[in-house]
Amino acid sequence: MGPISNSQGQSLSEISTRPGRLLRCLDYITRKTGLAAAFLIFVLMALLSYEVIARYVFDRPTIWAMETSQLLMCVIVALGGGFSYLYGAHVNVDILVGRFSERNRAIVAIFTEIFVFIFVGFFLLKMGTVTLESLEMKETSGTYFDPPVYPVKILMVIGIFLMFLQVISRFIRTCLKVMGR
Repeated sequence: MGPISNSQGQSLSEISTRPGRLLRCLDYITRKTGLAAAFLIFVLMALLSYEVIARYVFDRPTIWAMETSQLLMCVIVALGGGFSYLYGAHVNVDILVGRFSERNRAIVAIFTEIFVFIFVGFFLLKMGTVTLESLEMKETSGTYFDPPVYPVKILMVIGIFLMFLQVISRFIRTCLKVMGR
């Protein structure tokens, strides 16, 4: 496997300053978390396969498989968000900025990242508040299966926090690119 690069094509070893080491550490954590989330997809597939076999082969559906798969999918999406952002896998519309010079694209990216920062920061604050309330009351789903949902919300906050840090990381890298470093 070749050197890992972020969405701006920078090798993670290119930034050798102290902040650069922090950014590489953050990228490493985000990458490992994203890979763990990717592994959970196989767990989700096994869980849903079990449910299909139990339901249609043995005529014995479970009360827990569908709800567990929904909660697991929330965790996968939340933990995979930062990973996707690290590698530039989120949706981009390049109709206008595709014609810009590299430097001008970076300047537009700075403004875009400010909006992403505000959105993800707001989402993190709101989800953090909801999670604390859920944790205090030991919230459950309220269904017949009734699993606790606060562990899922905690994992979602961790995933959103990692994405928030990744937004900051990309912002710093883009600013360095604009400054010619």
